[in-house]
Amino acid sequence: MKKIIALLLCMVLAFTLASCGKYGEIGGPVVMEFRDNADESVEDIADAVVENSDLSLLTAPVDEGLLEGFSNMPINGFENGVMISSADHSIPFISYIFEMSDSVDQNMFVANLKTYADPNFSGDETENKVIVEQKGDKVIVVITPDKVEDKKDSETISDTDVEDEMVIQGDEFVDAFE
Repeated sequence: MKKIIALLLCMVLAFTLASCGKYGEIGGPVVMEFRDNADESVEDIADAVVENSDLSLLTAPVDEGLLEGFSNMPINGFENGVMISSADHSIPFISYIFEMSDSVDQNMFVANLKTYADPNFSGDETENKVIVEQKGDKVIVVITPDKVEDKKDSETISDTDVEDEMVIQGDEFVDAFE
């Protein structure tokens, strides 16, 4: 009886691992590229994300002000910024990498990003999460679906190293620029 149960558990595990091949999360690899390259310029970090992604992504420089993915609240306090998004807009994914200006309160800047990032920015029914991480004077914000099928080649993109506490919830106002 124990052998049968062990065999059944092994089959369930094998089936579970095989079924994970179609779906995965994309936030983890993006954050890992940020961590690995945080000493580089925001443009170089974004290029590394695009280069090492299995998805079709594009980058664009951004200026302070209203940015897609934030609840009609201007984002100010950064010197350089780059947006990364799905090239064909088939995935409601958007990410920003910011180099904070010297004059900004870094904790408040990060708190504003966490507060105003809109997980439902795409307007569809996609269940998104928000990841915000800081390393030195650089910050990454990733608004990503919990799961996505890679339409290019159906490979899994894993998100194993992003901690649960980086998933942001809440709606309190924090003003970093007073």
